[in-house]
Amino acid sequence: MQVVNINHVAYNIPLSWDELTYSQAIKIVKHIDNKAEQLSAISGIDLDIIDALPDTHASQLFHLIAFTEDLTPFESTDVEEKYKDFDFGSVSFGLAEKVRQSATGGKTGFEVAIDIIKILKGEDISERPFLEVIGSANFFLSNTLIFIITMPNLTKIHSAMNKKPREWSDSIVLEGLQRTLKSQGRGV
Repeated sequence: MQVVNINHVAYNIPLSWDELTYSQAIKIVKHIDNKAEQLSAISGIDLDIIDALPDTHASQLFHLIAFTEDLTPFESTDVEEKYKDFDFGSVSFGLAEKVRQSATGGKTGFEVAIDIIKILKGEDISERPFLEVIGSANFFLSNTLIFIITMPNLTKIHSAMNKKPREWSDSIVLEGLQRTLKSQGRGV
């Protein structure tokens, strides 16, 4: 962290991804095209203060957060051990519906990941260190998307099969979907 004094107020400016919480880091992506908003989001410096700075001072501050230009940490696949064996196939319809609903409202996928983990695991990752949880957030986000897309289809097929005599093609489709989910570790 770099401490910077502006108008007799001290601000902490993170110098790398490992100094950010998850919620701070996702603000970087949300404001990807605006360095002033990124700086404000991760340091607490008001935008009006940043806008009033001389160009040289603003440039120095933006140089401090140059690490934000490298977004490769967001590609992490390092899932925390406690989440690796999570069975998406065991999620109840009600929880799945809450997850689906949380994905609406203009949130980014990384913001939705916070909600998904809260709903499915009862844990809040928003203030945890970014580099510790981004792989887990990606894991839940990608698996949940597959789950949300696949689950309604399986529900419809199960429902249709219970209403009429089984047809050969229905059972093949159902078995194929179930095999696909099981091979991906998502069982039904």
